[in-house]
Amino acid sequence: MVVAVGRRIVALAVWLTENTPNILLGVGVALALSTLLGAVPILGAVLNVFLSKLLLLIGFTAGAIEDIRMHAMKDALDRVAARFAPLKDGLAA
Repeated sequence: MVVAVGRRIVALAVWLTENTPNILLGVGVALALSTLLGAVPILGAVLNVFLSKLLLLIGFTAGAIEDIRMHAMKDALDRVAARFAPLKDGLAA
């Protein structure tokens, strides 16, 4: 059971990276900048506590905006919605 859940999570992560590549790039750049910021002597550790989350948020948001512009995210979400479309008919509104 635990292995099946883990496989499902990994499958979802792989699917997201294939369908929204700019988010992955934005998060990767943000993590690299956070690592470099943390390596600065004296002030790096203090600044890293506050700025790492902000850099991650900015990287994710910039990547998501670029994916939306390229319609990659819309196409991906439409495919997810199509997977769950059969369930929509069986549910009472």
